[in-house]
Amino acid sequence: MNADHTLDVSAIREAASGASAGKWDALATCVEAGMWLVADCAQDYDAEHIATMDPPTTLALLDALDAARAEVERLTIKHAVIDRMAEQRDELRAERDAIAEKIAVAIEAEAHHVDRVGGDTHDYNEAARIAREVGKA
Repeated sequence: MNADHTLDVSAIREAASGASAGKWDALATCVEAGMWLVADCAQDYDAEHIATMDPPTTLALLDALDAARAEVERLTIKHAVIDRMAEQRDELRAERDAIAEKIAVAIEAEAHHVDRVGGDTHDYNEAARIAREVGKA
């Protein structure tokens, strides 16, 4: 981690990329009071990798991983809700269209009745047209 306690992912990646790919074994040897030898490194870049992954850095990296996983879960749930809402919207539009068509048919039936008794059907025909337009909106 940096001095300002931020996770420097590029430094971790660089140190890990530079480390040897060979077999890694745990080694803990007390070299003096309070100081432990944790690895027998033939190369400086292996020691750099180990030093880069100190406990605060490792914990910060795991916290970032946990946060990323939680965000993926949150977004997965959010997208599922959005998908369901889109399905419900489509269902409601289909219901609205069906109701508008039924209204238009009922208005046309009334217009036919008015026409049979010699009345003016212009307003009825206009109302039926508007009902169908609402159904197409």
